[in-house]
Amino acid sequence: MIEPRTNSPLEFVKIDQPMERVARITLDRPGANAANTQVLKELHLAFDAVHDASDIDAVLLTGAGKVFCSGNDIHEFAQMDSEYAAELMYRVRRAFWALHDCPVPVVARVNGVAFGTGLALASLSD
Repeated sequence: MIEPRTNSPLEFVKIDQPMERVARITLDRPGANAANTQVLKELHLAFDAVHDASDIDAVLLTGAGKVFCSGNDIHEFAQMDSEYAAELMYRVRRAFWALHDCPVPVVARVNGVAFGTGLALASLSD
């Protein structure tokens, strides 16, 4: 069973095991699966959970609905200051490195638009 390293449930990133030895990580943020700091934090936690699981041989990364990931949430950019920019870049790096360092192959099921961060997530996959 895959369990993220957190006491609170993940809100925008779902992780399940639809097939034996395969984990599915789904971006599920209504609108267009835009990546905000919360989504990036949850992606990091989801990939850490895969890293901790001994019964997973592959990961399927996908987006809910008709969009894989539309990129960063531009509404958060309206609140951009140096503190927020540093937090966002920290979250981006942690999410990307967690995917990059995943010990099992990651297959991106790009089921629609993949802009910006979405394109990066797809290209970091195996």
